[in-house]
Amino acid sequence: MPDMDLTVGELMQAAARDSESALSCRTLWSEGLSRLPLRCQQGINVAAVIEALRAEAVRRGLGRSLE
Repeated sequence: MPDMDLTVGELMQAAARDSESALSCRTLWSEGLSRLPLRCQQGINVAAVIEALRAEAVRRGLGRSLE
């Protein structure tokens, strides 16, 4: 997708590494994320991870407002 600079897998890996790129990437705010399954094959709740990353990005001033 054109508004995604990381794949969802790369985003999840960046989050697991505690990399700031997980909070500052365009992918985190992509509309395409809403079409993902709620859980990945490993049983991770992707929607919950994305929600937490977005909240942290806003808290750190790195992302859009959640309002």
